[in-house]
Amino acid sequence: VALSFDAPPPIRKPAENPIPEASPQRQQQQQGALDGAGSEPPRSSLQAGALAAKDKIAGVLAALRRGDGELIWKDCGAEVRKWREPEDVTTVFLLDSGSSPSGLIATFKWTLTNVLLQDSFPDPPTADIVTAASGGGEYVRERVYEVQPGHDRVLVLPRNDSKRECSLAHVYQFGAEPCLQCKVPVGLSIPG
Repeated sequence: VALSFDAPPPIRKPAENPIPEASPQRQQQQQGALDGAGSEPPRSSLQAGALAAKDKIAGVLAALRRGDGELIWKDCGAEVRKWREPEDVTTVFLLDSGSSPSGLIATFKWTLTNVLLQDSFPDPPTADIVTAASGGGEYVRERVYEVQPGHDRVLVLPRNDSKRECSLAHVYQFGAEPCLQCKVPVGLSIPG
């Protein structure tokens, strides 16, 4: 059952690397691109694709922050939402500590083929991830994400090469229940 409210969502501070609002110059460039006139086009199709992808993900994030997408976990005021676009094979996770006094901790074991792991969005994936995703084979990464109270973190997993098959598998655990002594999230095993 989906519920919809007219009240605006609570304001949350991103954990790091917030998606900036479009500057007046950027808005003018976008409008010029729509009108076919005005501003200078991007220097390469790769830059144009990156801008389009970032704009698309910004729209997805707004929807996830409104409560859309698949709710895959919720506890102590924290929640994790997932959105997947099958045609583009892009998956987005929003790790939101919400009102959890201890924040949120998440562990993921990713098994990926031809998929980039962009776990500090909007920053690009690291060189080792690009190399692994471009290598043609499966690669595995284990990650621990800690999200401070009142913040969120965005994980974006896009297909690397649209001409090749891809696969994405993951195992995850989440915790937001505070330790009685130190108040950090507990309840899950951390690899390493």
